[in-house]
Amino acid sequence: MLWRITHLNETKLRAKLSIEYLSKCDIFLKASMVMAYYPTFYELAFIFELINRFPTKKYYFPKIMGNNLIFYQATNPTNFETHGRLKVFEPKAIGQSLELKEDLAKVIAFIPSVGIDRKLNRLGQGKGFYDRFLTQSSSCLKTVSIIPDFALFRGEMPVDGWDRKLKSALVVGLNEVEFID
Repeated sequence: MLWRITHLNETKLRAKLSIEYLSKCDIFLKASMVMAYYPTFYELAFIFELINRFPTKKYYFPKIMGNNLIFYQATNPTNFETHGRLKVFEPKAIGQSLELKEDLAKVIAFIPSVGIDRKLNRLGQGKGFYDRFLTQSSSCLKTVSIIPDFALFRGEMPVDGWDRKLKSALVVGLNEVEFID
């Protein structure tokens, strides 16, 4: 499985389909708090449209602090900067951080993935930040990865002892969306 460069229109279509699906999805609609990430150039850019459609939810984005991720509240794309050793977009100002002592029934966490398999094993970018975060967070946290259909492993993905599974995934093709849980 290799990520392939897709035409910008294909990426936008997949993002639009994921937004339409999430706009009707119970686990997203019931959440009042959303843990998200600022998409890189190859990831589906869905989160800021969700913020526009669902402005009453609280949105939190990760900031790398040492070897951990701390999630801070942010909603505006202009409130981000490239920072840290990975040069990913993170919230500029440190505001209110998310305490996972909240009622987890109200929290959904979008987890970035390079790929997944049908058993919800996840391939990240190799630094282990999200695996450490998932290890430290409650097993009740609803995690979802949104990937294009070509990033779905056709077999079983090799995993290491520190790898953490997702609770669910949204696999987005050009014409359809598949929810795996």
